[in-house]
Amino acid sequence: MGIKDDRRILVVSCIGCGPPFMGNRIRMRELLKQIRNLGFEIHFAGICLSEEEVQSVKPYIDVWITNFGRAQKNSLFEKIRNRAKSFLNVFLNKIKSKKNKINYKLDELFDAQWYEETIKIQNSNKFKRVLIPYVFHSKFFDAFGNSTLKILDTHDVFGNRNQMLQELGIDDFWYSTTKEEEKKGLLRADKIIAIQSHEEEYFRKLAEDKAEVGTVGHFIEPQFLPLSHAKLNHFGFIGSENPLNINGLQWFIEEVLPLIKQKFTEFKFIVGGRICQKFGESEDFELLGEFDSINDFYADCSFTINPIQAGTGLKIKTIESLAYGRPVVSSSNGAAGLESFINNGIWVADEAEQFADHIISCLINSDVLVNSMQNSKNFIQSLNSVSLENLCNMLND
Repeated sequence: MGIKDDRRILVVSCIGCGPPFMGNRIRMRELLKQIRNLGFEIHFAGICLSEEEVQSVKPYIDVWITNFGRAQKNSLFEKIRNRAKSFLNVFLNKIKSKKNKINYKLDELFDAQWYEETIKIQNSNKFKRVLIPYVFHSKFFDAFGNSTLKILDTHDVFGNRNQMLQELGIDDFWYSTTKEEEKKGLLRADKIIAIQSHEEEYFRKLAEDKAEVGTVGHFIEPQFLPLSHAKLNHFGFIGSENPLNINGLQWFIEEVLPLIKQKFTEFKFIVGGRICQKFGESEDFELLGEFDSINDFYADCSFTINPIQAGTGLKIKTIESLAYGRPVVSSSNGAAGLESFINNGIWVADEAEQFADHIISCLINSDVLVNSMQNSKNFIQSLNSVSLENLCNMLND
């Protein structure tokens, strides 16, 4: 096999590269860009991707392989897809339809025909590397022999995830499994990518050192926007209609905003992204909906908030805000994996009164914002360098 063939990598994914306010899609886009920058030729197979998501992927890959579909055309899965009003692919709609299920079997969402199709793809192409996002699709690894390097990009921890949501009073469940099942999926891989250091430690313990584990954070280049003097009292939140986003924003509106208004009234709070569909109009905040360009949202505020109360993974919206030169007032969970930014671009509070005090401090002292911007830029560049080095290690034997 020639040098060019040795640099090929197959990526099999249930997510594409858009829209810009969904963290896992942003993660996929930036990861593909960095893999290419390292000199690899990306071959891509989708899993039940919508046509919109198929098109979102193509600018960032070299060869499109296929889009795995479902065997049963008239299944409940298909009916749910046909009723869905959002762009979310059929895979996610199936998961969301099962509201009362706490944990799934590891391979419950894996279609048996995909294994046979993958065998044929591998027989024709003989890939030396394969990367699979999400542990619930780790079954794909079984179609590759020992000569193929199997890399799992975990994205999140899924062990007992829905139990955590249930404890928050959220019943809009996504995928969750037991820790035992999650471990089984991890051990199908040769290398395991965590998105932040706390999860690297979790996966390392679960895998019992039987697979190599490393952290590859979110890649994002600093693209600082100038602060507008007229908008120094503007702050915002942007996100998808993810139930954890809804829960966090609801907490902020009910518990924190009233405290801010008691002490400071000259401010404007804006909300962007599809989460706006879940909230009604209010005199306390402005719903801006979706943006053609994410720059427009950050240009309209001087800092942002991330009040998310629980969850796993790296909160892309937090580091994205920093990259645009917008400091963040965040919960501890929203800053997980970004501890180096605390008091250098991120102010952390879990109690409503402290959260409100941090926001008021930003509103009345613009010097705080300006100073944090430069600190954030330096930290982001450092994180990118470390993540790129770790990614290079993950992709090589």
